[in-house]
Amino acid sequence: MARDEGKIINHWQSDGLKAEVQMEWEEVVEISKVEIKCDTNVRRNIMLRKDSKNDDKFSNTVPPELLKSLELYGRVKGVWVKLGELINNEKRLIKFNFNKVKTTAIKLSLKDTYGSKNIRLHEIRCYES
Repeated sequence: MARDEGKIINHWQSDGLKAEVQMEWEEVVEISKVEIKCDTNVRRNIMLRKDSKNDDKFSNTVPPELLKSLELYGRVKGVWVKLGELINNEKRLIKFNFNKVKTTAIKLSLKDTYGSKNIRLHEIRCYES
């Protein structure tokens, strides 16, 4: 489940902005792709017309909950190496593709949202492609 459903919470949430999330493996893994699902408040309808109403149920702007900027790092031979960066994100599903690395951990440095005081993530996936 990649979102909250009803009263079932299925997300990680920061306590304020400029947060970090780190995932570690006991053994070295090879990855070349990381996907992150962010919060876009799926209970709110996004309208593409600029003359549509804006209230608790409808919006014609980027959701304030959406992650705006972040950096992705991998720990390679004990050193954090930047694998990607995104500024002014406007997508719920963020995809980073990079040259294959052997790593024991990844770290997300989460910078900002479009207005929410906390950052929510619903899913993080790592792939070797």
